[in-house]
Amino acid sequence: SYFDTDGWYDNADQTDKIANVFAQYEFTPKTNIQAEYRYRDTEKGDLILRYWEDNRSPFLRQEDKTNRIRLGLRHAFSPSSTLLGNFQYSDTDGDADDRIFLDPADFGLPPPPVEDFSERVRDESAYSGELSYLFRSQHVDIVSGAGYFFIDQEFTSTDRLIWPGPPSMNLGTSSSKLNQDTDHYNIYLYSYIRPIEKL
Repeated sequence: SYFDTDGWYDNADQTDKIANVFAQYEFTPKTNIQAEYRYRDTEKGDLILRYWEDNRSPFLRQEDKTNRIRLGLRHAFSPSSTLLGNFQYSDTDGDADDRIFLDPADFGLPPPPVEDFSERVRDESAYSGELSYLFRSQHVDIVSGAGYFFIDQEFTSTDRLIWPGPPSMNLGTSSSKLNQDTDHYNIYLYSYIRPIEKL
């Protein structure tokens, strides 16, 4: 899938590219697997709608690239007993950069304006897996399972003040880095009980 538009105001363009491949294979009448790969690349400017027309970022550029792999498993021990498995991995790289122009007199400099350049980089990896067991009988149905996912995120921010000169000067650079990990576990058991046909 490919989508591209210039938007309806300056720097509201966006391009979205998606590719997806899916396959399923049946080893036996009781066992089959699925595999899926998905890729997405999104490039855009400043798309947020604000009330004031001049409250936009004419130089903001953003890009996100994601690769995702998914594996699925289904095994039927019997017509009333089934095991399901789902496992995923994804990797996302995102960056955004913007610039604004400041009065050079605030820095004791003549024109041209001082450029405040900012860059934000995001690197994210995620893993997840879940197993579920389904049991069906005349009076009781059971859905049970357990799952886990882990997300590793790293955010890097860099800001530079540059006077284009001549000669050009770097008036200062600041940077920061943040690491954030998320672990999540879940376990569940649901039972659906029918003592009699209408209850």
